[in-house]
Amino acid sequence: STLPPVFRRCALLWRDVIALSQSDVLYDSILGASLEILQRLDLRYDERMLEDEMRPRNEFDQELLINLASFLETFVQDTDSDSFAPWASQLLRVVVDRASKFERCSS
Repeated sequence: STLPPVFRRCALLWRDVIALSQSDVLYDSILGASLEILQRLDLRYDERMLEDEMRPRNEFDQELLINLASFLETFVQDTDSDSFAPWASQLLRVVVDRASKFERCSS
């Protein structure tokens, strides 16, 4: 994986905690919170050009998007597909919605 080791370790830690607790509630809480965060991010860019490139209005939210995407990529990949199945359509819908509204976001 090309992800920074800290993201992989964090995602694997949560995967292990969920496996040990055998709790769908914890898994659902992590994905639910992640979706809520994703929906609240300010991913707009300023219209004015600075040094021939667009600047995000909220750089913290842009960085959070990248970190959240990295975490979820590993977390979901390393968890049981039956646990993820109920979340798949909702996550896809939110990602497509955000990507269509904020075309400059590459994540």
